[in-house]
Amino acid sequence: MIPEWKTNFLYFSELLPEKHPRFWGRLKDILKEEAIKYSFLPFTKDIWCRDYMPVQISKTEFVQFRYDPDYLKDRKYCQLKTEPAPINNALQISPLYSELILDGGNIIYSSDTAILTDKIFKENHSINRDELIKTIQRSLMVKNIYILPRQPYDIYGHADGMVRFIDDNTILINDLSNESTTYQRKLKSALSRIPFNIIPLTVPIKHRFYWAYINYIHIGNSIILPVVGHEVEKIVLKQFKTIFPDCNIRTINAREILLKGGGLHCISWNVKLPFK
Repeated sequence: MIPEWKTNFLYFSELLPEKHPRFWGRLKDILKEEAIKYSFLPFTKDIWCRDYMPVQISKTEFVQFRYDPDYLKDRKYCQLKTEPAPINNALQISPLYSELILDGGNIIYSSDTAILTDKIFKENHSINRDELIKTIQRSLMVKNIYILPRQPYDIYGHADGMVRFIDDNTILINDLSNESTTYQRKLKSALSRIPFNIIPLTVPIKHRFYWAYINYIHIGNSIILPVVGHEVEKIVLKQFKTIFPDCNIRTINAREILLKGGGLHCISWNVKLPFK
């Protein structure tokens, strides 16, 4: 697979500048200053794009999982469901289509390993668990897949709100110290099966958006970190500079995006060009 630090191009929903012009203005300036190339996805129904876009396996190969999230099944939200096929056609991408239900935000991966939450078992309940993991493993062409217990009360159940790969051998885990001791025991047990170095992110002051720091953009040697102007962000930023010593770390006030329930990873889609 092609991990984020090996990508060189970002896509965003074409609705992002329209719905959030001030935020987009700030983000556009950072992209220009960091010389990050980007474009927009057509036919989108909302500002989010990570979940319904395909996963890049190699320079020319993609896998498109079925986008049918439970959080959009309500009549109030079903009109926000984006169909990926027209977008793939517009981008001239011909992915391998899978019938497995799996959101892009629930696939955190390095070159040969993927981490997902156990929400996949609920979404694909008719498939034997072992066979499901093997099928995902074959689809992603990875050696290893590890499953984490989904975070309680998170309606999305995505791994990108919990962990991120720093490199092929190191994982950053979000500050989940506010969760119950029962959950933390389950998480600790699951993490013990992952043979990588695990670095915890510490957010000593738990404010409304403290969950969002791990939902950053990582492209090449650039990281764009969402912030809201809270005092604890000096501590968080210092940790990121230590964790990613070779990356240029930029911050952006993303409060208006976070209020919608997602972060920077959710509104972006990394690829390595050229793939046509």
